[in-house]
Amino acid sequence: MTKLFELRFAALENGDIGGTIPETINHLQNLRLLDIDAQSLVGAIPESLFDLTNLETLDINENNLSGTISASIGDLTGLVFLQVDRNNFNGTIPDTFTNMTNLVDATFENNNFSGTVPPSLCNLRTFTLQADCAQCAPSSCCTSCQP
Repeated sequence: MTKLFELRFAALENGDIGGTIPETINHLQNLRLLDIDAQSLVGAIPESLFDLTNLETLDINENNLSGTISASIGDLTGLVFLQVDRNNFNGTIPDTFTNMTNLVDATFENNNFSGTVPPSLCNLRTFTLQADCAQCAPSSCCTSCQP
């Protein structure tokens, strides 16, 4: 992966790569789009992924990823699209989205999250948020929810 440091776009949709997201993902410092949905990926999101500060799109939906989503996700301040739906994530959705002012679309549904959507997500200006209805309290900013 270290020889791909100039890579800007990685779109590997609907395959069957399997395995885990490598810890060395942070070597792709110029990466703007990471789309690895429906790849049968397992394990947790490596903390090193949150070092990709140029990332604008992170699409890791429809895998078998698990564990919690680190509060370090808030370090991805250039992120515009975030899709982590249809995995096995648990814990709470971290309340670290305050500086993610470019984020316009996020999907969290069909996971095992507890709690409700954090205020830092609701305070973003132009935003579409999809989550499980259990996370979308009546006063929430969810634009749609999945039962």
